Amino acid sequence: MSTPRTVKLQARALAAAENISYTEALRRVFARGATTSGPAAGHEAAGALGRLQPHLDDDTVENIIVSDTENVWLEKTDGTLVRAEPVVDVDDDLLIDLARMAGRGTLEVLTRFGMVSTLQASFLEAAVLAGKSIVISGASDTGKTTLLRALCATIPAGKRIGVIEETPELNLPQSGAVKVYTIAADPGSGEVGSDGRRPGEITLEDAVLHAFRLDITHQVVGEVRGREVWAMIKAIESGMASMTTTHAADGVAAIRKLVICAMEAGKQVTADLATYEVAQTFDLIVHLHAEDTPRDSDGGHRHRWVSEILHVAPSSETGRGYVTTRVFAPNPAGGPALPGTLPDELRALERDGFNLAGYLKHS
Repeated sequence: MSTPRTVKLQARALAAAENISYTEALRRVFARGATTSGPAAGHEAAGALGRLQPHLDDDTVENIIVSDTENVWLEKTDGTLVRAEPVVDVDDDLLIDLARMAGRGTLEVLTRFGMVSTLQASFLEAAVLAGKSIVISGASDTGKTTLLRALCATIPAGKRIGVIEETPELNLPQSGAVKVYTIAADPGSGEVGSDGRRPGEITLEDAVLHAFRLDITHQVVGEVRGREVWAMIKAIESGMASMTTTHAADGVAAIRKLVICAMEAGKQVTADLATYEVAQTFDLIVHLHAEDTPRDSDGGHRHRWVSEILHVAPSSETGRGYVTTRVFAPNPAGGPALPGTLPDELRALERDGFNLAGYLKHS
């Protein structure tokens, strides 16, 4: 019998060899007979991914949260949290990894449940079609990956996407129209060598630089938090569109974090240079906010929404090296941000489907 770690390694190798998603690779590994040892063995009889399968097949389930064997919650696309039956009998890190792969949501779905407004969806889809570089910021569990996945779904046919992640979460579907390349970071194994790295280690920075050789049109980095930002800037300057997420308290804090991360690339990247490059290459900061209603034994509700969208540009007049414009500003009543001020250069998004008339009417 295969151990959970062996199954994971088999799936990762298969995903890399055949350029398929990690989820699809796991399905194939299970389909050809891999099983987990111990009490979790035999779950495959309930489907390719055991007791998780019905939840993965349920389009109303956005996330499956597995804290431990007895604490399993389904987060629905409308924000409702519902307790579910246990999906494993032991703490099995493989199945907990699988639980994180149930993310769903398109812009249409997110609009329906109040995460984005109709005007925001129109603006963001047009921004993706126009090749704008977008950073989604927010605290933990505000829906950053969910929104990133929804934006990726709007990338037009004929494009080639490089997905770069430490932990597989996006799992973008392959199609004949859009090619998806998955480039996984890897912590490596064994002792740290004289170069400060473990054998087999692939950093996010390594993965971003490797994407240059794949002739991709869009780089999608699951989350940035270090020196890989500088490599992303180089990619954007070479003509790639870019999307990513980062943890931050608000949109401006996200800009400051990107600057600090870029400076980690080396002493040659000064604060002034990092600030200029971040403001020059990243076009939009989309910030998410979440609030919870109390959770009882049966469930609760998490309300998440886009609380502001900032346009970023370099500036020598502000004293901080950049200027931001609130394209969508916080709503005093709560809920998705409201139309604010639209920079002239973004009016061109009307050609890509942005409802400019509707925006101007409400701004």
